Amino acid sequence: FETNPLVIRVLDAEDKPIAGREVTWSTQSGVQLQGEKSTVTDANGEATIGWRGNESPQLGQAYITYYISATVAGIGTVTFVETG
Repeated sequence: FETNPLVIRVLDAEDKPIAGREVTWSTQSGVQLQGEKSTVTDANGEATIGWRGNESPQLGQAYITYYISATVAGIGTVTFVETG
């Protein structure tokens, strides 16, 4: 199914963007990341990755839930939960 890119924004304690921070993307099986599994935040503190779900719901299942995580060392991890 069609997906939109995922965007993470890294901010400092004063809510200012942090450029140049490495973001490591990880996922469960059934998800294909489109691009490098490690990206770097831009001048706006944003890092983006495309993804695609590779599975279809099984008989009797209405949808599939996908989990994609973005980790910034020393700051933390956020997990996107997408349903398709």
